[in-house]
Amino acid sequence: MRREDDSLLQGLGLVVSQGAFRTTLMASAVLMVSLALYWLMVKARGGALRVLGGVPVWRIQFEDLGKFLPAMLIGAVPVTAVALSYVALTRGAPYVPYSAQTLFWLVFIVIAITMSVAIAMSLTSWPSAAVLALAVQPCRACTKRRPSSRRPRSSS
Repeated sequence: MRREDDSLLQGLGLVVSQGAFRTTLMASAVLMVSLALYWLMVKARGGALRVLGGVPVWRIQFEDLGKFLPAMLIGAVPVTAVALSYVALTRGAPYVPYSAQTLFWLVFIVIAITMSVAIAMSLTSWPSAAVLALAVQPCRACTKRRPSSRRPRSSS
């Protein structure tokens, strides 16, 4: 009898074929995409001011997304370290390299999905000075007075 280790593709295929794992992977991708939306919303006001200041829009978008990627990686490193420590404690040190390789590709997939969606959201929210000049402040739009249907009182 001969024993062969699974290739990385076979291992990923086995993990992704599990319904619970697919759900977890998609949930993490959705959470990361909502984080990207939050990131872009936080950066929107500063980006608007920079557009009005004459900074090229592509540069603003590039810098905002360029700062988002390291922020995701900073979060992924400790999570990966904890996961690999758990594998080492529960399964043993021989399983760590294979788990690290598989986990690396899964983290890469989630970050790639997140960055793709963040780029798409960034492109759809491309700021311009003309749009910013026509924008109505949100509070002002809600409190705008409507014409009254009542007749003015006559003074007698």
